[in-house]
Amino acid sequence: AETFEPRTLSDKINGKAELYLSAGFKRLQSQRFADDSASDRWFEIFVFDMATQDNAFAVYSSQQREDALQVDLGPYAYTTANALFWVHGPYYLELIASQDSDDARESMLQIAKNFNQITALDTRKVKETDLYPPNDLDKKSITLIPTDAVGMANFDRVLVADYTSGGILLSAFVSNRGSPAAATRLAEDFRRFLVAFGGKETEAEGLFIVEILDAYEIIFTHGPYIAGIHEATDRDRAMELARSLMVSIEDAIGRQKTTPQ
Repeated sequence: AETFEPRTLSDKINGKAELYLSAGFKRLQSQRFADDSASDRWFEIFVFDMATQDNAFAVYSSQQREDALQVDLGPYAYTTANALFWVHGPYYLELIASQDSDDARESMLQIAKNFNQITALDTRKVKETDLYPPNDLDKKSITLIPTDAVGMANFDRVLVADYTSGGILLSAFVSNRGSPAAATRLAEDFRRFLVAFGGKETEAEGLFIVEILDAYEIIFTHGPYIAGIHEATDRDRAMELARSLMVSIEDAIGRQKTTPQ
């Protein structure tokens, strides 16, 4: 087994360490296993301790492969030709095989199940993912950006998701800031940031709209959430999605208030 701390992580995953470090990385443990019945078959497991499940999901979602096939290892898990990726509590895990074969995939899945069984943890969905209205949503696109989201420093812990409406791609974002006051402050900071770079602002139906570089940023807050649409090329469709997202967040907050604690 090998162990890597924040200062040595780049020794193992040179070129990707910054993503992990920005998401709260604590420690990596890796180990290689050989198949006694086939000398050319081996596996390497990478166990990234990310401190919280949200941090683990941030790394998982930022690196999800195009050829991902979902697998039953919890709410966040997929397999590719010769690899397995999943989130288990605060851990983000990768299991890489030396070859692409049914036997290798079966062995990897068994190793993953064993890890989950002996590491008993509460693995749940990231709750903010349910805030997105389902129509036209690309569920695989949901990504948690740990820091510097939508081009602004210190805009952290932001969920982004892609929608396709009438052939037009739209990017929606949501972030729980902990309190209405914090959400309002961040929305104002984001608005000023855009205006400082030449954005022209208007307001409609409780939405801040900033036109900048031939695109539209739409921003609103509700309760502890700041949300909106990023770099939309079609104002009307962006407004429509923003209103739908606002209703979805309002409904979610209403359910939270009526759910017994």
